[in-house]
Amino acid sequence: MGRTKRTISDVYGELRERAKEVGLIINVDKTKALVQNRRLGKGGTLTVEDHKIEVVRRFKYLGTLINDSNDETEEI
Repeated sequence: MGRTKRTISDVYGELRERAKEVGLIINVDKTKALVQNRRLGKGGTLTVEDHKIEVVRRFKYLGTLINDSNDETEEI
């Protein structure tokens, strides 16, 4: 999580290093990003370090639908 692309890049680098310590590798091809803001997101890609990560408008997490506008009516 982060407010800026720089922060997201820093957090990703930290996550990658901590995962490596316990023998895990982040699969960038399966990684998705969700940008939450008051305006509608447009999708596309987010470049973090040298990886392009797909930006999605919604996804299901532990049975709960999460979307880019924080709108709960879709799930209800």
